[in-house]
Amino acid sequence: MEILLQTYYIVLSGIMTIVAAWAGVTYKRGQKEKEKNKAELERKKREDDKIREANSRAIMLLLRYMLKRYHSEYMLQGRITYAQYNDWKDIFETYSDLSDSTDDYFHIAADWDKDIESLPRTDAIPNLSPFEAMLRKNMDEKK
Repeated sequence: MEILLQTYYIVLSGIMTIVAAWAGVTYKRGQKEKEKNKAELERKKREDDKIREANSRAIMLLLRYMLKRYHSEYMLQGRITYAQYNDWKDIFETYSDLSDSTDDYFHIAADWDKDIESLPRTDAIPNLSPFEAMLRKNMDEKK
């Protein structure tokens, strides 16, 4: 009987050693997988941040172009309709919210806003934008 008990203890300790080793290896694999996933998440976050930054920059450039285009058009018109004024204010406020006040273009846009504020407002809607009028004039001159 004692031989059976000794055999049982030896086998049990061997099984416990194997289980402990298996648990340790499994834990270590889990840790490596966790670190790998963490590194992958950080890489994806950097990639997403880069894309978000590029999209923000593109939006800023588009808003700047629109401000420049509208400023030129409205200054050529010499007046501004209420609808045009509301469009201008929406775009300018969005540009202001997104831009850095130390940016040179922000100050240029602020000057443009002052110009627009100085224009008389009207309900009359112009038939053609100044750009369309210039294009038609150039086309007529070429004929």
